[in-house]
Amino acid sequence: NLKRAVAYARALNAEGGTEMLPALLAALAEGPQEQERGGSVKQVIFLTDGAVSNEDQLFSVIKAKLGRARLFTVGIGSAPNSHFMTKAAEFGRGTFTFISDVNAVEKQMTELYTKIESPVLSDIQVSFDGIAPESAEVWPDRIPDLYLGEPVVVGARFDEVPAAVRVTG
Repeated sequence: NLKRAVAYARALNAEGGTEMLPALLAALAEGPQEQERGGSVKQVIFLTDGAVSNEDQLFSVIKAKLGRARLFTVGIGSAPNSHFMTKAAEFGRGTFTFISDVNAVEKQMTELYTKIESPVLSDIQVSFDGIAPESAEVWPDRIPDLYLGEPVVVGARFDEVPAAVRVTG
């Protein structure tokens, strides 16, 4: 598969605009391979160096098709749509990596690959003892995985102080 992927990438000919929707749909499609993997999680890396014009459509696809997958976004150069990339990574339970200097691509991509190979805790759930789930506001709706050396930030608002906070994954 790796040889086929490299051959495919080498045969690509970039000529202007990017059709992100078909690529995102293909990457998030669940095929027989995902069903055979059992407990493993598909990790998708969405990389671009330019503008994203159909943000709302792409956000809808991510929310509808993500399933158990994780979406990591990478913007390279001076013009990627950072708003889209940040939100897409948030909806995709991944992270956004911004690489402004093309000379730093190898270093920062290696760091990203190292991180996604080392999840510490996945499928994180936060509950608050003594607080009914419907009376607490929690952000983000879907908590991202915890990776070595990175925090997971969860915000919550409720009328009473909970007896305890439980984090499971």
